[in-house]
Amino acid sequence: MLQKIKMRFFLIFFFMAVSILHGEEAITYFSSGGRFGDQLLAYLHAKWFSYKYDIPLLYKPSYYLSGLNLDSVEKHFENQPFKEEIEVKSLSSFLPKDDNRSILYICNHFPETPYERDIQKTTLSIDWKDEGFRSLVKGLLTPKKELKLIQPKSGCINVALHLRIGRLYDPIYSNQCFPLKFPDYSYYTEALKKVISCFEGKPIYCFIFTDDLYLSMFMSKFTDEIKNKEVIFDYRKEGFYYENVLEDFFSFFNFDVLIRPDSYFSIIPSLLNDYAIVIAPKTFHRKMCDVIIDEFDISINEKLYQKLKQRPCPVINACSK
Repeated sequence: MLQKIKMRFFLIFFFMAVSILHGEEAITYFSSGGRFGDQLLAYLHAKWFSYKYDIPLLYKPSYYLSGLNLDSVEKHFENQPFKEEIEVKSLSSFLPKDDNRSILYICNHFPETPYERDIQKTTLSIDWKDEGFRSLVKGLLTPKKELKLIQPKSGCINVALHLRIGRLYDPIYSNQCFPLKFPDYSYYTEALKKVISCFEGKPIYCFIFTDDLYLSMFMSKFTDEIKNKEVIFDYRKEGFYYENVLEDFFSFFNFDVLIRPDSYFSIIPSLLNDYAIVIAPKTFHRKMCDVIIDEFDISINEKLYQKLKQRPCPVINACSK
């Protein structure tokens, strides 16, 4: 009896292997080993090519993505046998479909920020405005359990400000390698001033998303620079830097305006979601150890912007209630 069971499992495995080795294609990706944003970007890049070329995706489980429904829906990578492996370095890497081929495509990491794309000279890109792709991934990028999200305030222009300092998790030399990920505080205050000027006279609720434990020590930098009674600041008052990752990520989608560094944690929401205004760093110079932003990349969705400007805000500081 035991021998028959062993033989049955052997035959199942054999025919599965044969079916993969003859005419099967799939795509997977290099796992960067970074945090949530890096891992999610690697997945989304491979998912785009899976969607575009109708190639099954083999998902690589990770700690940060395990809390998303895609972890349960996608077929997991388990070292399935393929005759050939091809690294995706350009669109020409994809071969015409052939029933006699057995190919595993492996998607290389490629950046989404202009600064890093210019350095790497990559030709790979994604149409983030493709509604079919957006709809597909938004269905997959849902949390397995209910999360307590940051909610915007009615009667206000709601601004999500992602502040990345680089303490604790990031190595001390990180801003040397990725300067636009770690701009100086002045970038955030100047960016917020630009948003305020776009909505003159309207109350603004600005929630600061950060994993920095010492934000309360630096709030005076914001309040001293932004001397405006119509701006209310808010932030998490408790929790450690590794907590609220999914809560913060999904909260970004609730806001009208996004101010971000070149961090994939907030870049991805800006690619998948439509904001009235998105402000990002563009060019910089160094002042001692600080990265000072010279130019801002300001993207305005004119339809959403005009709608926001016409939003009734009858009570000054309504968002403080």
